[in-house]
Amino acid sequence: MVFSEEAPLNFNIIQQTAMNTCVRCHSGQNQPNLMSYNDVRQNLQKMMDEVEGDKMPPQKAGFYPLSACEKDLLRAWMKEGAPQVTA
Repeated sequence: MVFSEEAPLNFNIIQQTAMNTCVRCHSGQNQPNLMSYNDVRQNLQKMMDEVEGDKMPPQKAGFYPLSACEKDLLRAWMKEGAPQVTA
């Protein structure tokens, strides 16, 4: 996948990139479930707080914090209004 500052972000892109680690656990029993757009929108601020504070993904479970690039993608998506699809 190639990104540029001019290319609009959407949920599909975010889920496949910046949230790829998140959905490994948050796709079923672990709450919040982050598989659907509506679930992510409902939990977006909490998710960002956890990610920004490097609380998620949990390092004690063997995960690495999201990269600066992944965090930048999430911030940019939020700044664009967290669109579900690209118009």
